[in-house]
Amino acid sequence: MTENKYEINLLRILIVLSYPLIFVTLILLFLILKYQSTQELSYETSTITAILLFLCLVPFFILFINHIIYANKTKLIISNKIIIIIQDGEKNVYDLSDIKKVIEYSTRRFPWSTIVKWELITIDKTYKISSLTISKLNFGRYFYNKIDYQIKVFPFL
Repeated sequence: MTENKYEINLLRILIVLSYPLIFVTLILLFLILKYQSTQELSYETSTITAILLFLCLVPFFILFINHIIYANKTKLIISNKIIIIIQDGEKNVYDLSDIKKVIEYSTRRFPWSTIVKWELITIDKTYKISSLTISKLNFGRYFYNKIDYQIKVFPFL
């Protein structure tokens, strides 16, 4: 019997934070390669770049802070056909067949699309799970046939 525990940890945080870091690096690398020095960089180009970075990074960090606060209170333990959901100190045990439906809220295309929210609808309660608690790949492994996808620009918890 294998038991997998999913909760927020430093590695999970670093993985999620790596995506905006890569995005910013690519934009700055493009500017460096195109203009070679800051003397050739026009005011308009630097303004557009700053606005683009602001529009991409600020929503990511707002979502990240929203999810990290909530993810600190959540822990999932999945073993064989049983899922244990611990939220706010309350422990609930379900059979995987007790999960009636899962709704995934994600942006799909925006730079902050790595932060996803799931709603697990069980026979008696609905739980919100953050992608900071469990990765999209691991979550999909258990609930691949029950997920309904919803596009939401800001999947707040």
